[in-house]
Amino acid sequence: HDPVVQDVLEVDDARRIASAAFYIRSETRNASGIYCAVFCLLAKQGARDWQRGEHIELQSLQDHHIFPKDYLKRHGIPTGDRTNTVVNRTLIADQTNNKIRSKAPADYLKTEVFTSDPALLLSAHFIGEDGLSSMRLAIEDRSDAGKASAQTAYDRFLASREAALLVKIREVCGVLPS
Repeated sequence: HDPVVQDVLEVDDARRIASAAFYIRSETRNASGIYCAVFCLLAKQGARDWQRGEHIELQSLQDHHIFPKDYLKRHGIPTGDRTNTVVNRTLIADQTNNKIRSKAPADYLKTEVFTSDPALLLSAHFIGEDGLSSMRLAIEDRSDAGKASAQTAYDRFLASREAALLVKIREVCGVLPS
């Protein structure tokens, strides 16, 4: 565990973080402690920009919606807490974010946004194979079936990424899940 984190971690905080009821999906304010912690973990994990492959510390960064808000809105998920959750956010270069805009995740995974294997770059952003699989299922299809599929893919993505983030948060805080 990280000694700096341990110095400020209160016993009650440790119990809360260890609890099976602890979740971060409801965090949407970029000034919240959890929100800031997730973004610090991205830097600590060695996250790189998806297009340039450079460390995020070297970039002019934007707070990016992995499943873009406009994409989600087109597929029946209104803008709000569910789209703005920290679990759907990461840091990438502004140039990369501008290339993605409101594209379906499946579409931007196949474009010039990624200069190498997306799996390698996404893993440091706490997006594992399940999360990547969900992104690949998120296509641009506005039919009722397409909207349902996009919503399922998004829910699976959130569950997968939140689980990965919780493992790291607990590891850094030196607590085991209860």
